[in-house]
Amino acid sequence: MLSSPSSTTYKLIGISVYVPYTQGNWRGTLGSDLVTLTSLPNVTVRANIAFITESKQFFINGSNWQDILGLAYRSIARTFGGVDPGLHSSPVYYTNIHKQWCYEVVMVDVEVDGGSINLDCKEYNFPKTIVNSGTTDLRFPIMVYASVIKHIKNYVQKSPNAPPVSLGFWNGDIDLCYKDGAIPYNIFPFVALEFAENEHQSFKIIVAPQQYIKSVGKKDDKNPDEICFKLGIANSTSGKCKKKNTYKEGGDDVFSLHDRSTVIGAVIMEGFYVVFDRQNSRIGFSDTTCPAVAQMFNKSHVSGPHKFSGSVGNCAYAKPEKNNKTLVIVAYVLAGICGACILPLFILFIQYQWRTSKCYEKMKRKNSDGDSNDLIDETNFMHDSKSPNAPPESLGFWNGDIDLCYKDGAIPYNIFPFVALEFAENEQHSFKIIKHIKSVWKKDDNNPDEICFKLGIANSTSGSVGNCAYAKPEKSNKTFVIVAYVLVGICGACILPLFILFIQYQWRTSKCYEKTKR
Repeated sequence: MLSSPSSTTYKLIGISVYVPYTQGNWRGTLGSDLVTLTSLPNVTVRANIAFITESKQFFINGSNWQDILGLAYRSIARTFGGVDPGLHSSPVYYTNIHKQWCYEVVMVDVEVDGGSINLDCKEYNFPKTIVNSGTTDLRFPIMVYASVIKHIKNYVQKSPNAPPVSLGFWNGDIDLCYKDGAIPYNIFPFVALEFAENEHQSFKIIVAPQQYIKSVGKKDDKNPDEICFKLGIANSTSGKCKKKNTYKEGGDDVFSLHDRSTVIGAVIMEGFYVVFDRQNSRIGFSDTTCPAVAQMFNKSHVSGPHKFSGSVGNCAYAKPEKNNKTLVIVAYVLAGICGACILPLFILFIQYQWRTSKCYEKMKRKNSDGDSNDLIDETNFMHDSKSPNAPPESLGFWNGDIDLCYKDGAIPYNIFPFVALEFAENEQHSFKIIKHIKSVWKKDDNNPDEICFKLGIANSTSGSVGNCAYAKPEKSNKTFVIVAYVLVGICGACILPLFILFIQYQWRTSKCYEKTKR
């Protein structure tokens, strides 16, 4: 046990550290000191040390533990090695480490009382299975947890000595208390976790009830002779390993340990000799020589080798990739085809709107060689500028807005030309109507002797017959319509599979798909 005041090499870093676990937490102050391990001669390292000043449900009751030593991978802990043959009494069975960020392994089956719970082995490893002494309980994903608890309850209920077991006990909320701690472990079944050694054989760690039913101490001061127990198997909505394992909360450094995994925690590891062989990237289990809890009952042990005909790769959970190369390529091709169709369709639409607009009609008439649109050419056509009797020119008169007024209506008609309108009788002959244009009325009662005149020629939207008749462009252009329908059909044929691909992509990257695949 380290005492900072008595250490001459201790250095206070002064950072406040808070570490929450799936169950319990601790808070302390960070410092550093020189550490020498007797198993590694002549090796001394300066290690960060957090002095725990406050903890809650962290150390197992009755364990008399005072500190912890991290042995995970380099980014989150220190390491040391060595296998002590005096601490295990059976061969060490190894399973490969699946991923090296945590001590992640692949579990191939779970048994209760010697019988498999018969779930897809991917469920046991969703999203991963880790061996972690920093977690107290044995934790399973919810589907596995529900099945394991169901099998254990069915076994317990068959025993004539089974005590009433409330729902709260199975949820971990209520303890079972016995006088002098005389809990009948034999009414609970063994739970086995199976791992593959290779593609042909496996081994099982068989967990005794005294491992997964843990003592939590005296009930209270009023019942000092009663010892209570809590179920050490829990639903795992969180674990202990994540790449971004630190963040700030208030003024403390907080280690974020949240994950949803199968976690083989301390209550299981205590019943075995466990070897973390980083050099060969594997984890081993063997029977321990350490005394078991409640030695009158059968203890936890390792069983193997067993024939294994499955596939470790099929049991390991593989998260679907969110970027599917084939889907992306097909989507881009279809999107390109859609774009190639939509662009000419857009151009056709603009052209169609232009060809059916009034501006286009006017431009087409204006550019016609045989059609004159301006019957009124103010001074040149309607007004004889050579006449000496010509009245003052007024633009308003030619627009029909202003009248020409003369006393007693003495307008000089002779200064205005005749206007002839020619009509076709047939394909060989025509006739003309020639007439003076005039309109007469009194100006007002204040000038009764003045008669005013207005130009009787005005702008008109009407035309003539035959070839001279103006033909308004039809708004329904057959060629345009056919081409447009073809392009719309092609776009629709592309958009539909593109939409289907999009839905498929969203489905394949969803949690529902992950669950269905498992």
